Amino acid sequence: EEHLEQTKKMHDSITGNRNFGTSKADYSSFFLKNPQWIYNKGKKSDISVFMRKSLHDVLREEEFSGPIIGVRKSIEERSKYAAVVDKAVSLEAFKQTESRFKQISRLVEQINKAEDLKSITELQARIKGKLAMIQNEATKLQMVAYLSNAERMLINQQKHKRSLEILNSKNAKMPVIRSIR
Repeated sequence: EEHLEQTKKMHDSITGNRNFGTSKADYSSFFLKNPQWIYNKGKKSDISVFMRKSLHDVLREEEFSGPIIGVRKSIEERSKYAAVVDKAVSLEAFKQTESRFKQISRLVEQINKAEDLKSITELQARIKGKLAMIQNEATKLQMVAYLSNAERMLINQQKHKRSLEILNSKNAKMPVIRSIR
């Protein structure tokens, strides 16, 4: 009878549920199915259909007009805002990374305390899931870095366009030079 009890215990430790919780994810759709065609207007791309509105919105946002002083202030504000956003995202990323590290540390501690193979396996699977989440966050941060670089390029293009307007040969007056300090 004692042997039967031990056998049941062993069976439950291998096949029983540990109630660590479950999470469901949707893997059915991916954002970029044909990324090689994003910049090729001649090719049909999945991105061209649903991004047409976004592209037009971005182009409209990049247009500027008005007095040169107003445009300069707008560019300065945009540049400052981009720097503030970059710093805020970086600080939040550090916080989130620390939080995930603590979560993984707790799972490792639980593995050390686990007494059966099933628990250890489930905890290891959870750790792998957390590591996949970290990889996903790293990918998102890489995309934020690309977005930041694109924002800087667009700001520089606006500065260049503004400079061309100031230095246009049709302008008859000498531009006023102001101190940047």
